[in-house]
Amino acid sequence: MKKYAFFLAFLIPVSLFAQLQPANPDNVRDAEKRNNYILPIARMSIKGSHPVGINSTKTVHIIFPSQIKEVDAGIPEIITEITPSFNNVLKVKAITDEGFKESNLTVLTSGGDLYSFIVNYQETPEILNINVEKNYESDKIVSRTFNASTFHKSDFLIPEVNLSEKEIQDKFSYILNSKKTIKNIGVRNHNVSAFLDNIYMDNSLVYMAVTLHNYSGVTYPVDFVKIYLRDVEGAKRQVIQEEELSIVLLDNIDILEHSTSKSFVIAIPRITISSDKQLDFEVYEAKGGRHLRFPINSKIVSKAKSFKK
Repeated sequence: MKKYAFFLAFLIPVSLFAQLQPANPDNVRDAEKRNNYILPIARMSIKGSHPVGINSTKTVHIIFPSQIKEVDAGIPEIITEITPSFNNVLKVKAITDEGFKESNLTVLTSGGDLYSFIVNYQETPEILNINVEKNYESDKIVSRTFNASTFHKSDFLIPEVNLSEKEIQDKFSYILNSKKTIKNIGVRNHNVSAFLDNIYMDNSLVYMAVTLHNYSGVTYPVDFVKIYLRDVEGAKRQVIQEEELSIVLLDNIDILEHSTSKSFVIAIPRITISSDKQLDFEVYEAKGGRHLRFPINSKIVSKAKSFKK
C-alpha cells in the first residue's frame, strides 16, 4: 500500500507541472485554439481616421501644422502633391472619374505627428480645404467618447536618438526639479543674464539646464538658442574652427517678461569634448541686440551627471 501511495505522490506533481507548461501554438492544430494566441487591440491604442472625398476635377487641400515629411496613399488612383510654396499643404485628387474602392492616406509631419484619412471617390467633393490643426480639439472630444486614442508626437521615437519626446520631456522635468550643481558659468549683458545650472548625460543625449534672468524694465523675446563646438581660443591660433550642434529638443521659451526669470533644458546629441574644445551657448534676442553667449569648457561637460534609476 505504501508503495502505491509513493507512486501516486510522484505522479501528482508531474501532472501539475505538465498543466503549467505553455502550449506551443505551432503544435496546435485546432484553429480555434490557435486564435487564443491573437491578442485584442485595445480601443485606447487606436487612432481614428478623417474622411476625405475626392474626384479628378477638384483638388482637396489639407493643411498641417508642420512640414510634411512623408505621404503614403493606399492605391495609385489617389494623387498627392506637396505644394512647393508651402511645405505643410498637401494637394489630393483622383486620377480617374471611374470611381475606386475605399482606401486610406497617411501623412507624417516634422512635428512628429501622424494623420490618417479614409479616402473615397465623390462625384462632387463636399469639402475642398481642411485644416487638421483646427480639428484637433474636436478629435480629442470624439476620441474620448469612443475611448480611442489621439496620437501625439511624444508617441514616436526621434530617429537619431531612439527616444520619444515624452521620454526626453520626463528627463527635462527631472533636471528642472534637481538641485543646482553648477555655479558661475554664464554671462550677464544689458541687464539680462544666462547661467548654466546643471548638465546631465545619458546614452544618447547631453542635457543642459539654463536659467535666464531679465533684470531690465522691458521684455526679452527669445528668438533662438544655438550651441557651437569651438576651439579654445589661444594666442597662437590664427583660425578658430567651429561647428553648430543640432538641437534635438528645447523647452518652449519665447518671451521673458521684465523682472522675471525662467529655467529651461536643451538636449543635444551626446558628444565627447577634448581639452582643446569648448561649447559656446548662445541666446539671441528677437529683433534686438541683447545677445548672450558664454563658454562651457570640457571639464564641466566631463562632470555631467547620470540619471538615477
